[in-house]
Amino acid sequence: MTKFGWAREWLTGRLVGLACQDEDGAFVGVRALRAFSGEAELRRTVGPRARLTRTYDLSFKLEWQAKLREELYAGTLAFSEVSSASEPSEYEVSATFDGGPADGSEAQRALIGLLGPLRVGPALAAEGRLTQQIWRDLLDFRTQFGQLDE
Repeated sequence: MTKFGWAREWLTGRLVGLACQDEDGAFVGVRALRAFSGEAELRRTVGPRARLTRTYDLSFKLEWQAKLREELYAGTLAFSEVSSASEPSEYEVSATFDGGPADGSEAQRALIGLLGPLRVGPALAAEGRLTQQIWRDLLDFRTQFGQLDE
């Protein structure tokens, strides 16, 4: 039984709208979940020892928007290889800045600070960062998907 739609709805409902703000009023938030692809399904074997197998292998992009002082910035956080067969530390994560601030600028450092670390361990330890919230929800997704019973 396919659970692709369930996965997309669950992740959209939990990730879109996440936001954080720093003490200076700079703000970053997730605007949309895009380019969602992959598989998510439950399979039950037939027979006296029927087993339920839950698998997913997903890729998606989270569009973010930020406001620093009076300037607006945007970009994406791309997640790939989000798989039930992989540990979260093995998921591929990358960030892009769409027409963002110059490399090494104060604005770029502020945006990177608001977004937070991309890897799961450092992100979970980064209080008040957007990636901490995202990773908490991705770990919750992993748990919730593992408990689906059709």
